[in-house]
Amino acid sequence: MSDASVYVHIPFCKSRCAYCDFTSFTSIGMISDYTSALIREIKKASETQSRLRVPTVFIGGGTPSLLLPEQLIQIFEALRSGFEIDENAEITIEANPGTLSESFLKAAKDCGVNRISMGVQAWQPRLLEILGRIHRQKEVTESADLLSKLGFDNWNADLMMGLPTQTTDELFESIDVMKTLGAKHLSCYSLILEDGTRLFGDVRSGKYRMQTDEQDREMYRSMTEYMGKLGYHQYEISNFAYPDMECRHNLIYWRRKPYIGFGCAAASQVGNRRYKNTASLADYISGVSAHCEEETISVREAEKETVMLSLRLREGITDEKLLKKLAPYTKPLTDGGFMEHSGKALRLTKTGMDVMDEIIVRLWEGLDAIS
Repeated sequence: MSDASVYVHIPFCKSRCAYCDFTSFTSIGMISDYTSALIREIKKASETQSRLRVPTVFIGGGTPSLLLPEQLIQIFEALRSGFEIDENAEITIEANPGTLSESFLKAAKDCGVNRISMGVQAWQPRLLEILGRIHRQKEVTESADLLSKLGFDNWNADLMMGLPTQTTDELFESIDVMKTLGAKHLSCYSLILEDGTRLFGDVRSGKYRMQTDEQDREMYRSMTEYMGKLGYHQYEISNFAYPDMECRHNLIYWRRKPYIGFGCAAASQVGNRRYKNTASLADYISGVSAHCEEETISVREAEKETVMLSLRLREGITDEKLLKKLAPYTKPLTDGGFMEHSGKALRLTKTGMDVMDEIIVRLWEGLDAIS
């Protein structure tokens, strides 16, 4: 029996955030038809896969908490009838404040969901307005209280840093509030301004000004230090958790383990094969969801991906064969204080994290130089 994690994409939101360039739609009236198409895809995949053992499930989006309880139950019935979900599997659902209801969370618990990831992004109303978020502070606290009431003690809050006009003290306040509300895991991502988004237009027009690279790096360094003081240990460049509360599903991606994605624009990687579903909602619902993008990953490409993904993790690169190949190129980096040995692994130092992209490119060039 082979192992692969499962990702299910629910690409619907009440409104589109100002910074978002993900595959998501506000046509929530199509959720019912989408759920039917999703179940068809899951059932079809289960017919072609051997009895697959699933260590983690992640229902992402979009806003999966917009699903009706019965729709969520139907999706999990299809997953459990087609695949062998581990008894101790980590099963996560993403949610936005203000969309969580008691009936939805009770259905989620009945389905085996044991982790919630809530998209908070910021605590301050001014920053939520800049980001185009539709929730407010009251809905964050109400959602957290509901999670506590129903026994969801393993939940993550997504936060953002490097926002226009954001101060380090405001970021710390957001972190403090999430800790007080009971978040065991915090993800804190730097804002990436994507062409074509509403926020991109606001910045280009001069309405807002982005933080400089130096300001962003200083905020990041302060944030990582502050997280440590609060008891959150950094296990990935943007992710922090209490001991043993790391997101096991995301570790699947960062460690290049196999995963299968279901839904519009969902991606899969099994062995040396990667494929992706159509990003057209109409095509997906109508059944034209044959993998529209597919590639075979070469050994060298897999090595480069391992370097890139492993260096995001505090554990670093652990592949002994890869480390041996890279040895002539990593030694100058360790001598310079950018990398360090941790047991048999090689990881970035705090100094190295500030120039991670440059280090990755240097190691890639080293791999390319090997005949």
